[in-house]
Amino acid sequence: SRIPEFSFWPWKSLSNATTFVRTKRTDNKCTRQPGAVVFYALGPDDVLGNNYPLGSSANTGLYLLGYTQVYMIVDETFRAYLVLTSDQPGRTTSSSVKDWHEIGININTTNLENQSVQVLLKDDSYDSYVWDSSTASGKLLWRWASCCTDGAVLGPLPYTNYSIRLMFDMKTASGIVGAAVLSFNYSSGDVDVI
Repeated sequence: SRIPEFSFWPWKSLSNATTFVRTKRTDNKCTRQPGAVVFYALGPDDVLGNNYPLGSSANTGLYLLGYTQVYMIVDETFRAYLVLTSDQPGRTTSSSVKDWHEIGININTTNLENQSVQVLLKDDSYDSYVWDSSTASGKLLWRWASCCTDGAVLGPLPYTNYSIRLMFDMKTASGIVGAAVLSFNYSSGDVDVI
């Protein structure tokens, strides 16, 4: 099934109303958000304290232990989004600072200048997101507990005629051994790691 253009999820938006972070709404009401943001579905707590379905982690169903996964999704209006997810939930139950992981990613693009490409989802509000939507470039620096994941959703992107260059700072990375590009395999109906 296709990803809807918009859907609803109980997250708060930042003051600009275009970027969403994992912050539970106190009224437990859902907010209209891009379908790509809901696809990432970072598990907030509901009124009873339950996590949907994994707390403090991306709920995309696509995880690789020790890797940052990179892939594109397309919504029903054919707008594309870049999804980045680091690590695998449940690696440990520890949230101790000594068990935290980290990765820095520099992003440069071609033919996306002045296309209003934004960081639509910030997995954690305390991470560093330096993003210039006029040049569609920036640096993301994530730090997360080994029990969880970290990531972002960027977009919307045009249907064709652009390129994205991701440069991972592996010298300062902790808990991450590499990056993996994921691609849908139409023959098998599965996702392949390239």
